[in-house]
Amino acid sequence: ACLPAPPPPPPPSPSPSPSPSPSPSPPIPSLPETFVAWFSASDGSSRHTEQVYRDMTNQRALERDDSSHVILQRYDLGKQFMANTSPPNCSESALSGPMPSYWSTTSHMSFVKHSTFNNIPINLWQKNLGSVLVQLAVRSDDASTPVYTSV
Repeated sequence: ACLPAPPPPPPPSPSPSPSPSPSPSPPIPSLPETFVAWFSASDGSSRHTEQVYRDMTNQRALERDDSSHVILQRYDLGKQFMANTSPPNCSESALSGPMPSYWSTTSHMSFVKHSTFNNIPINLWQKNLGSVLVQLAVRSDDASTPVYTSV
């Protein structure tokens, strides 16, 4: 007796396209605690600029803004000095303990995305602190160089 030929095997099912793998999170920013920076802020109606100098090694910090307001923190002396030129006044208060880390929240930030800021490739990080969103952008090629920060 002749047996019918077996049916042909079913065609192979198409394999699913591999989904693009998300880009890996870059290293967590590791920012220096001794630095000089210029900040600019706006509340929508006015613009404010500020120069900040921090020297963690020697426990000193200086903040100066464009409205003639200066804050000098000398943790090495345990004192903070605040001065204004208009109206002229100066005050002194006590500081205790070591100088706190300026970038303490960075180790708790989450990576958001790779992007570009002013034509600079960046990695954007953020952290919610209560109702405040803190963002930090660092250079994509150097996680120790901040490009932008927002509070």
